[in-house]
Amino acid sequence: MPDRSLVNPMERVLAMRASPIFHDLPAVELDTMAEYAREVVYRRGDVLQSADRPPAAIHLIVEGDVEVVRDDAVAMRLSAPAGVGALDLFARTDGGTRVTALTEVLALSFPVDLVLEIIEDQFAVLHAILKRSAAQLIETYAKIEGDRDIPDASERPPCRCVGDMMNLVERLVFLRRMPIFAQSSLDAVTEIARAFREVRVPAGETLWRVGDEAKTLLALVDGQALATIPGTSSKVRYHRYSMLGAMCSLAQVPRYHDMVAVTPLVLLEADGSRLLDVIEDNHEMGLTILSGLAREMIDVQRRLRDEGARRLDWSWMPSREAADEGAVEDAPAPML
Repeated sequence: MPDRSLVNPMERVLAMRASPIFHDLPAVELDTMAEYAREVVYRRGDVLQSADRPPAAIHLIVEGDVEVVRDDAVAMRLSAPAGVGALDLFARTDGGTRVTALTEVLALSFPVDLVLEIIEDQFAVLHAILKRSAAQLIETYAKIEGDRDIPDASERPPCRCVGDMMNLVERLVFLRRMPIFAQSSLDAVTEIARAFREVRVPAGETLWRVGDEAKTLLALVDGQALATIPGTSSKVRYHRYSMLGAMCSLAQVPRYHDMVAVTPLVLLEADGSRLLDVIEDNHEMGLTILSGLAREMIDVQRRLRDEGARRLDWSWMPSREAADEGAVEDAPAPML
């Protein structure tokens, strides 16, 4: 039987701090979430999350084991201090993931409405989630075999402003077509557009190498860039409407791949910190970017599964045992 001693706020904080989900949260934000967490006990066979609807809560597993099923296949069996529910919440899915208790389970439950309210009120929480999510995606990308094109060059029309330097309106129109900003408000994208400046790079020039500091992010207006990850045979071709360097800027980690201009490039360049400044003032943009990261994680994990590669935790929250074994070394799980 699970030990049901986790009843007061201090004990909840200690349990949450022991989990990679909440480990890096500032103390004030951690205390806030601990205060509103609800302690729940599930019997063996109980369903924590149904596949036929969006998650109603995010669960931090304190004791016990659960099974996570996605696409009618077992994705992972998890134990404390893992968590479930965040991936589907942030990806804004209509369901598709079932979580079932394999043993009696003690969990801290965070209702979806509460999580979204805290994210809206406290930028530090949203920032922590974005940072962890981007770091997890970077670690996951290294496991993909084969070449990729990002995005499909046929998906969007070419920019017609490559002959002359782009003015603010032209930068705004282009950025609004990019997947990362397509659902954001006009005011938010206008603010982002003001932060970008146009740069041109000749074919063959190296934009950055592995280990370089991630100071800037680049919107690819025209041309093709090629990324290679040391230790793999994979190549990633970036086409117009790609955002280069955003993952490292969000994760606040050095570059994880080499990036070279295959053709002459027209780029929009901005300081990476400006993106966070705009997100802080535009909550919905932050959630839109987070949704894109979550959907990308789902797609990448499906590809890994189809390729027969080692599957990662569908919840984005590896168990402490996995972390101790080095399965997620230098790639912390997202906060929730």
